[in-house]
Amino acid sequence: MPKLLLSLLLGFAISTTSFASHIMGGVINVSVDSTGTATFELHVYRDVRGIPFGFTQVDLDVSSATTAFQASVPVSLVSTDTISDTPRVMERLIFSGSTSLPPAVDYTVSYVTPCCLSISILNMSNLGIGSTITTKFSYTSPNANNTVVYLNDPVGKFPKDSLWTYDFMPYDVDGDSIHWSLGATGYIQGYTFPPSNPGGTLSIDPHTGVLSWNPSQTGVYVVGIFAEEWDNSTGTLQSETYHELQLIVVDDTSQLMIAPPNNVTTTPSGPTADFLAGTTNTLEVGLTSSFTNANLSLQASGEPFLLPNSNASFSVQKFKKQDSLVGTFTWNPDASLKGAGPYRVNFRFRDGSFTYDYTVTVNINGVISLNEDLSSSFTLYPNPSKGNFHLQPGIALQGEKIEIQVFNLNGSQLHAQSFDCTSSELEVNLDLPEGVYLITLQSNQYVQCSKLIIE
Repeated sequence: MPKLLLSLLLGFAISTTSFASHIMGGVINVSVDSTGTATFELHVYRDVRGIPFGFTQVDLDVSSATTAFQASVPVSLVSTDTISDTPRVMERLIFSGSTSLPPAVDYTVSYVTPCCLSISILNMSNLGIGSTITTKFSYTSPNANNTVVYLNDPVGKFPKDSLWTYDFMPYDVDGDSIHWSLGATGYIQGYTFPPSNPGGTLSIDPHTGVLSWNPSQTGVYVVGIFAEEWDNSTGTLQSETYHELQLIVVDDTSQLMIAPPNNVTTTPSGPTADFLAGTTNTLEVGLTSSFTNANLSLQASGEPFLLPNSNASFSVQKFKKQDSLVGTFTWNPDASLKGAGPYRVNFRFRDGSFTYDYTVTVNINGVISLNEDLSSSFTLYPNPSKGNFHLQPGIALQGEKIEIQVFNLNGSQLHAQSFDCTSSELEVNLDLPEGVYLITLQSNQYVQCSKLIIE
């Protein structure tokens, strides 16, 4: 069983009796500006083994019950790419189009597929019907509105007998609150919840949109998901997105192992990191696999990357002595962000077959004065080394009692050592095999993490 590994396939099935495109998923995003111009973006995912989708333009149905408005809005194909780490290589097609809307309290935009869901789905009846992608939203002049978008791509396999999660990484440019729920009334005929192991019922976190499940049976399933957007100032519902997800459960064969960031605190709502405004903060994660030719990759996403003039960055290094990666998230939040947030940062781990999402909530807690010229960071040399190296703590750590911890990429602690930091340099001797490790240095006020290579 893989450690801390989570994934799932986003999808619904769309086809016609004569045009089996093997559609696997989709969603409609809406943006309405202050003039009433609405831009629609339809994402469609399909299994590339099916007949090519073939359409370069499709029509969306847009209507409003309050103004008796109804229109058919054409959206044209603007891009196509593939997402390969799925049991069925997934092609993504994005359609876009716009129209002018009169102010109204409510609108509904939908795309109805011409025919059939997958005949392999185990938790619904009447498989000869089509599927519907729907988004409801409001527009009251001159108030612009943008529905929730998803920063993470759909993923593939969902492992049997393992607690797995998938993080949509929702983002709303308006800063509205988002509420999530599962349901299928009026959308999926004969729907039943997919089978689960005890304690692992299919569920979604109402605040974060993280979907989790410990499935007890392999197969193909479908589920309906609602994402509601609520205005923080008025408490009114701004939009509701419904889409169906096709979940494919397979036997768990992954050898993927991850090392989550060690300078985080575990809370009931998940891992949390405290960053200081006005100084450079880092989170380091590791990834390795026992498969010699695993196609490993690391990605990061989240709101810190989207803030205006943000200096948030994520870099990845690969090490040849073992099949492993180390990723470093770096962010120096502006002093104006003190007390803002919290911000969610998602680390996505892949081995070409499975995908695991690990999300950290970042709080911006304080500021180091620029005229103090203090630093809580540390450097170590030589790196790589044979296990004997020197640490140079930053000025802010001088006189502090500090603890050094060393972890492998499985997250297991291999070494711990305490120092009274009375000098500018510390010597550390480790008897560890060759490989990549994570080392943390912690005082009462600071926690810093870095990678350590022993060769």
